[in-house]
Amino acid sequence: MAIEWYERAIELGDASAFAGLGAMYMMHPDLVDKPKAIRLFKKGAQLGDSYGMRQLGLAHLMGHGVTKDGVVAISWFRKAIKLNNSQAIVNLGRMYASGEGVTRDFNEAFRLMQEAAARDQTDAMNYLADAYSRGVGVPVDRKQALVWVTKAAEMGDPWAKANLPYFQQFQ
Repeated sequence: MAIEWYERAIELGDASAFAGLGAMYMMHPDLVDKPKAIRLFKKGAQLGDSYGMRQLGLAHLMGHGVTKDGVVAISWFRKAIKLNNSQAIVNLGRMYASGEGVTRDFNEAFRLMQEAAARDQTDAMNYLADAYSRGVGVPVDRKQALVWVTKAAEMGDPWAKANLPYFQQFQ
């Protein structure tokens, strides 16, 4: 049923529907068709959909349906970021934190995660909480760690909720 809705939305000119349908073909166990997913992501991206751009970045980062290529992944994430896709900021930040596809740079990862957290991305808030608690890219600051994990927990993030008691012990 969802496929029909996405196809109808595409017919009506909804650029984001290409990425939504592409995600189904990329991940749904009964539908997996990665080449089709990539074609749909590209079509959405060509029409200016930042989610399609982000999905192409993820595909190139992981080698799903395309050749694994960190440089291409970064390019797609940056295009999505220019269109204010805050999830792409998190993805790019993770690349810098892990060094996957790019030279590891904790300072750049931290900067990107601060930007994403300011846009209410709880994954970024959790990254900042962890970075402050362990001193990754910044000096250890347990109070700041607690601030970020509390904010993410208040926004309903399951990881933050589960780990909040751990961070609270450092008050």
